[in-house]
Amino acid sequence: MPDLIVWKDQEFDKLRREMDRIFDKAWGDLGLTGLSTSGTGIPDVDLTETRDRIEITAEIPGIDPKDIKIDINESDLTINIESKVKRVTGGKGLVKTQHSYQSFSRTIRLPSRIKVDDVKASYKGGVLNINMPKQKVKKYRVLKIGI
Repeated sequence: MPDLIVWKDQEFDKLRREMDRIFDKAWGDLGLTGLSTSGTGIPDVDLTETRDRIEITAEIPGIDPKDIKIDINESDLTINIESKVKRVTGGKGLVKTQHSYQSFSRTIRLPSRIKVDDVKASYKGGVLNINMPKQKVKKYRVLKIGI
């Protein structure tokens, strides 16, 4: 019987990032920066859990904060981004107009229930940080039943 091989999604993520980097460089060398592929992929997201909170960090450079929408409930968080940019450049009778559109959505299942009303988010330097305090875990009672 053949052995089973465990496949990890991280390998696909590494491959996607490397391909994005190669195409970004190729398009940039040709002066076609509007064809960049970096906005079409899923952003890198890190989830850190401590005893009393969960923190999510997402690298999404070049996005206007007003284009970021975060939907959250006690057990799931979704980051939605939709960005439309129009750039007009030129001079001496030549006008160049570039349109770019970036859209992606990422839903993350949270490892613990959180206090939705106490969630804080910030966006600085192309990095989105979301801090979420955990709900207190209810203690279970042990009942002894006489038989």
